[in-house]
Amino acid sequence: MKRGLVIPVLVTLLFMAWAGTTGANEIQLDVKERTLANGMTILVLEKHTAPVFTGLIRFKTGSIDEHPGITGISHFLEHMMFKGTRIFGTNNYEAEVPLMRKIDSLGDLMLREQIKLQNPIDAPDSTRYRELRQQIADIQAEGKPYVVKDELWSTYLQHGGTRLNAGTGNDGTSYFVSLPKNKLELWALLESDRLKNIVFREFYSERDVVMEERRLSLENEPDGRLDEAFSATMFWANPYGWPVVGWMTDLQRITHEDLKEYFRIHYGPGNAVAVIVGDVNAEEVFSMCEKYFGDIPAQPLPPAVMTVDDNQMGERRVEVVMDANPKAFVGWHIPRIGHPDIAPLDVAANILASGRTSRFYKKIK
Repeated sequence: MKRGLVIPVLVTLLFMAWAGTTGANEIQLDVKERTLANGMTILVLEKHTAPVFTGLIRFKTGSIDEHPGITGISHFLEHMMFKGTRIFGTNNYEAEVPLMRKIDSLGDLMLREQIKLQNPIDAPDSTRYRELRQQIADIQAEGKPYVVKDELWSTYLQHGGTRLNAGTGNDGTSYFVSLPKNKLELWALLESDRLKNIVFREFYSERDVVMEERRLSLENEPDGRLDEAFSATMFWANPYGWPVVGWMTDLQRITHEDLKEYFRIHYGPGNAVAVIVGDVNAEEVFSMCEKYFGDIPAQPLPPAVMTVDDNQMGERRVEVVMDANPKAFVGWHIPRIGHPDIAPLDVAANILASGRTSRFYKKIK
């Protein structure tokens, strides 16, 4: 499943305009906004140049909302949001329920086995751990006939869907797809169903997928190792210091209950923004969103992250030794997004370090 966050240009511009990160006279977009009674924000930009639209839902939660012990859970949850619901992704949900309960019980025993070990990285080598994992795999195989693999994806594709994707970052998680203009109700139905009836099936096998993603992108990749060490050196207290994919020992110990609780807290309607851009009528969009998303119960917003780093007292350096070509990162702390200095800093960064004509490249090549 592709995970890169590639938001269509129009949607990107819409977020920039809505967040106030561009000058008042630079971009003028006729964005219409509506907030449902449960707190969900709907933004619509009508663009009638082609008979298509892009629908995106962004949840204002990412790796900065985690804490040690569950780092990587935002990204893991993004994976699990494609595992279906009580309606989609199954041909017999009632038959799945007792099997999933058995898996959860075995998962609890497996966690206890991990906790007993001084080094949780060694857990997969424990005989008892392997036995429990095999029992989970056997029950998952028993339930496989009830699972309709990737039904969300196939349903969208059968109705002309393209650019179906999702992505997790430090500050947010987004889900999006482009569809023909007459498929607005299908989008609203499928996306609201994920919020109302989500089922985190195939939990442990997908957790293995996320851990393998960490191995490939960070642990076995020199650039990934350097980037991870760089961030951890730049941020000592702030959660920007840990990787979006999470630390391996945390990924190993995240439980089904952890995931359900994180979803409950962070995926409420008041923490979501839906963006629809394309050949649509704004009032029709608002009506459709009210119909499908409006009955999701309101809930309190997640607590804000208040931890910040103290002022840096001097230069910090970190070195990563791997069998690879030499590479160096140099970074400075800058103001948050929306600050008027961001634009000139972007220009300066491009002049100094973007491409073969940049100042740094010419000096150090």
